[in-house]
Amino acid sequence: MSIQLFALVLMLLSGGCGDPPSEVISEAEHTLLGPKRQVHSVSFSRDGRQVVCSARGIRVWKPGTGFDEISRLGGRTPVYSVSCSATSSLMASAGGDGVAILWDLRTTAEGVRLRGHRGWIHDIAFSPDGLLVASAGYDGTVRLWDIASGTERETLSGHCKAVRCVVFSPDGQRLASGGVDSTVVVWDLVKGEQLLALAGYDDGISSLAYSPDGSQLAVAAGGRSVAILDAHTGGIIFSSVDRDRRITAIAYSPGGELLATGTRDGRVRLLDPRDGRLRFRIDGHGGGITDLAFRPDGKRLVTSCSEGAVKIWDLSGRY
Repeated sequence: MSIQLFALVLMLLSGGCGDPPSEVISEAEHTLLGPKRQVHSVSFSRDGRQVVCSARGIRVWKPGTGFDEISRLGGRTPVYSVSCSATSSLMASAGGDGVAILWDLRTTAEGVRLRGHRGWIHDIAFSPDGLLVASAGYDGTVRLWDIASGTERETLSGHCKAVRCVVFSPDGQRLASGGVDSTVVVWDLVKGEQLLALAGYDDGISSLAYSPDGSQLAVAAGGRSVAILDAHTGGIIFSSVDRDRRITAIAYSPGGELLATGTRDGRVRLLDPRDGRLRFRIDGHGGGITDLAFRPDGKRLVTSCSEGAVKIWDLSGRY
């Protein structure tokens, strides 16, 4: 990357210089006020008609239908991650009790319980074909689960501390994991072997995201930095440092036009993933962003925060 481009990225995202002039969205289309405590995770259902959010237990919300349409699942156990399948009505949850659970969103019925981690589970994700679930554990392992049988298929050991996040590549042949050990590990799921181990990040990895075409891997690391990597080689395409804002969550839009980054100051920045240019910004949370996700059609973004609010933002016609 050229020095000029790197300087531009730093200028656009640096807390010291502030954000450049850009469009700001400050009014959410829908707001769900949660239990006045941190919401850990959010996800859209496959059809985009439901939002699943987790704190102590799980809430399934149909935006625009009123609070009487909220279903509550899972008791009061802390749930740190939820993920909806892209191919079925299944939803997976995981949290403080070290157990992952599969749910059917059509009936809100609890299905298979996946046991094997020692300690809590930080993150959970479905494979693109919906046949596998990956879980990231405090025990330093990533575990792959077969959905049909509910059994563990494989344990991946490549981190020396807790694993915070996991993400499948769009073709389902690779899995990336990020840990407290400040390392990103990329796994070949076909051969069952480690492909890359990318170390040297500061303060651990907080979030990972593959671009929809599988060419990029975005890494939120060091609390205040985002790196866009070549997904196959691990080489840095560009990186940015946001000195005054802790980056907590990242996600690509379904078409790959935007990279959303959520920060501890309650803002979401929508960047051009080709060069890091700020396209527009979302302000409207009173607490730090804990998670975010695009609706499958890319027209909405759901965000959650540390003060218990979940908001949906209308992005129609903005990119």
